[in-house]
Amino acid sequence: MKRWEQECYEAITKFKEYKKMHNLRAVLWDGNNLEEVIRFVGKSPRFNEWFKSWEEYEKYVAEHGGIVKLFSPTGYNVEVRPGEWIVKLPDGTNVPVRNCWLKENA
Repeated sequence: MKRWEQECYEAITKFKEYKKMHNLRAVLWDGNNLEEVIRFVGKSPRFNEWFKSWEEYEKYVAEHGGIVKLFSPTGYNVEVRPGEWIVKLPDGTNVPVRNCWLKENA
């Protein structure tokens, strides 16, 4: 295992322990679990305006480097890249947790 892989593994392990202690729910966007991620965060209310089918959405995500956008009721959106966690805060807001944050704060 390369050094960066070991560091990433350790950071994720620490994060899992942290989220368990603080009763947070989270999902890891690994680039291959799009359905799981969307079940976790929910679709944008405008999803059906933008995409005619689930397959069209999958293609869009693949063509854009695996980036998934999170939308809030206030219109705020943020990009999540493969390898990042999505954490559901107690108020229901979904936020990405970048691996660099994990390394510094886990």
